[in-house]
Amino acid sequence: MPPERWFRVHGQATVRNTDRPTVTLVLPDGPAIGAAVVIAPGGGYPIASMGNEG
Repeated sequence: MPPERWFRVHGQATVRNTDRPTVTLVLPDGPAIGAAVVIAPGGGYPIASMGNEG
């Protein structure tokens, strides 16, 4: 597989060939309320666009 590559398409951050996706946990500054939000860029393999889809 080609290496992961970051670039811009129409000014939006985009990544290609992601083969090791990760999940980053961000905890609230205040008390937790028992809810969560998952933000995932659209596009899927081979391209994911962060700026306009996630």
